[in-house]
Amino acid sequence: MVAILFVLASQAAWGLFFPNEYVVKIELNGLACGAHFDLSPRHLDVKPGSWIRIVNTTSWTHTVLISDEEAWSGEGLMVSPEIKPGESWRFRLMGTGTYYMMSQNRWHFLSGLAGQIWVAR
Repeated sequence: MVAILFVLASQAAWGLFFPNEYVVKIELNGLACGAHFDLSPRHLDVKPGSWIRIVNTTSWTHTVLISDEEAWSGEGLMVSPEIKPGESWRFRLMGTGTYYMMSQNRWHFLSGLAGQIWVAR
């Protein structure tokens, strides 16, 4: 009985120190003129402190902007370094609220590279 309680307590503590990681992929859907960038998934529901990883699955380098405003401005709360094809960037949001993921490149943003993150307790 004591061993079972220890295991359950250990798992709970592990979850506090290493919260779940959510993965968002940058994708290219369509070809040539019909091509559109996309985030998959476009919406995340996470708890404060959760890790979020942006993975670039396209052939282009991307820079992702995290903002508390839905409209594109080119600036935000944080900006990723250049995420090259096959690479990723990981970050955390500590405060509750609605945040927006979007390409720092206006044309990529207009092509669909945008999404939302809801952070709630």
